[in-house]
Amino acid sequence: MSTPAPVTLVVDDGNGGQESLVLPGPGGEIRFTVGDIRHHAAVWKIWATKNNASVYAAIRVLGGRLKVSLHDGPNGPDYRIQWTADHVKANPALTNRIIDKWPRPPEIGNTGWTKGISIWVRHEDVVAAPDGESLPADVLFLPAPPEGQATGLHLVIARPTNLFVKPGGIPLGGITLADGQVALLVVSQSVVTDDTNRKIDDALAELVQSVTEDLDEGSVYRSLVWSDGEDGDRQAWDVAVRAGRPSRSNAGASSSRPSR
Repeated sequence: MSTPAPVTLVVDDGNGGQESLVLPGPGGEIRFTVGDIRHHAAVWKIWATKNNASVYAAIRVLGGRLKVSLHDGPNGPDYRIQWTADHVKANPALTNRIIDKWPRPPEIGNTGWTKGISIWVRHEDVVAAPDGESLPADVLFLPAPPEGQATGLHLVIARPTNLFVKPGGIPLGGITLADGQVALLVVSQSVVTDDTNRKIDDALAELVQSVTEDLDEGSVYRSLVWSDGEDGDRQAWDVAVRAGRPSRSNAGASSSRPSR
């Protein structure tokens, strides 16, 4: 199979003009967060290798333990949220790496686009960065959403035959994959409903009750609250958890699914 050339994405700016964005590859990585250097959500990375069409995503504080894998394997594509092999090896009680697994969703209409995961960050979950934090120089910072809203970052897999983006979603970037398809990261903004806030609060309350280690009083931890998307994808709410009981220092992260 020949090596695919980088793909060009054409964006309609909504004012009668167009802009072009060249997607590097095959393979590459994008790091991003919502907020600025002093106040932000979790730092994420999406990446792909030059010899494989699978796409991966991980939160920085959990990168060695948990990742999202959009696999394009020999038995067909399947998508997973799973523990890393190193984390399972270090925790013998974990007998299964897979936390959640689902088939690749169908394309959205005739767009040639397939949703993988959506990452949502609410206004209240953009918080002060940990003391002494050092971030990679290539992290992209996206503006924090206003109160009552959330910024969405949507990882989609797309056929290169239809890479024209209409107004409504802003492409942050993308990667050309080994099979000629592309992984796109598209940004949007949406109002957060009371029902969504309630489900997140319920999931976090259940998660906090299950934590056995002591947490630093006043420290902020990151948690991922997962839910099912309307298009067969998965949605991760990247939220801040404020600890209320004393112990050690620094921040960690965990993962949970809301009740439905």
